[in-house]
Amino acid sequence: MPDGIPYTLECAKSGRARCKGQCKELIEKGALRLGSEIDMGGHMAVTWKCLPCLTAKVVMNIMSKVEAAEDIPGFTSLSEEQQEQVEQRFQAAIEEGEAEKERKEQEKKDKAKAKAEAKKAKAAEKAASSKSPNSKKSPSSPKKTAQKRKASPAKSPKASSSSPTAKKAKQSKPATPNKGASGPNAVIADLFTELCGFCFKEGDKFKGVAYRKVALALQEHPDKIETGKEAMKLKGVGKASGEKIQEYLDTGKIEKLEEYKSK
Repeated sequence: MPDGIPYTLECAKSGRARCKGQCKELIEKGALRLGSEIDMGGHMAVTWKCLPCLTAKVVMNIMSKVEAAEDIPGFTSLSEEQQEQVEQRFQAAIEEGEAEKERKEQEKKDKAKAKAEAKKAKAAEKAASSKSPNSKKSPSSPKKTAQKRKASPAKSPKASSSSPTAKKAKQSKPATPNKGASGPNAVIADLFTELCGFCFKEGDKFKGVAYRKVALALQEHPDKIETGKEAMKLKGVGKASGEKIQEYLDTGKIEKLEEYKSK
């Protein structure tokens, strides 16, 4: 596939290819589809997914390679209506993924709460039974007590909660750009952080994620970026952002950001 990007967008040339997504159905001729290049035992092959089967995971994998949908090979060959359909599907997939993540987090909280309540109820029941006059046990003889101590095996020390074997290491959260951070490209990085914020505020999460990636790439780059073309060599910086960086270097501002600020 062109440009080293293992994805392509097109309208199905025939109705013979089957979707490798959830539906597993034949993709109708003329329907939008995404091709993914994969290694099949030493030779490269392309698998196809219909647009409705693009999940949040698929979209995030795509975004690790490109900045925006327009950077995917084949996107610019689609009609404006088809391009809009692709962008809408990407946006919907991200939202579905976030909703699923929130559902799982809530489910985890509910389970933890139920467990804590059950533990509390058990402790209360135990405390109540210990206060009951019928619950007092008759004292054991010294001989029986000694035999019981001798028979019971020594308890092994509990593993420390900080031990690697006691709990799994927590996964680190996705990095986020730190506005105001120092560095040779801090000013431009801050502008893209602002763009990211405006996009999320308007509900355009796809572009918001893309701008966040650009801001991080600029913050982490140790050398000063002199041109937009140079910036496009960084991971996560596509053509559109490269042009915005060049616009700032030439004029001292980014028109898109100015539009957001003026609303």
